[in-house]
Amino acid sequence: MTQAIKNNMFDSHLFIKKLVESGMPEKQAEVLAEQQIRILDTQIATRADILQVERNLERKLESNTNKILVVIGLAVAFLALFLG
Repeated sequence: MTQAIKNNMFDSHLFIKKLVESGMPEKQAEVLAEQQIRILDTQIATRADILQVERNLERKLESNTNKILVVIGLAVAFLALFLG
């Protein structure tokens, strides 16, 4: 079972049924459904994918914030040494 079907993103049976009812040959509808599933599985980010990206960005932001604070602290220390 593919990720798209597991996540209830795509009902391939209903998709095929509607295509066949509208006049498309069943075999062609099945191939089209398979390709639709492949696209959904490979091209669309899941909620888990987005949460992982969010966590990665938060870690990077925190890391960069810490680096900036260190640079500011060093700059203040150097100014204090030179001016004090």
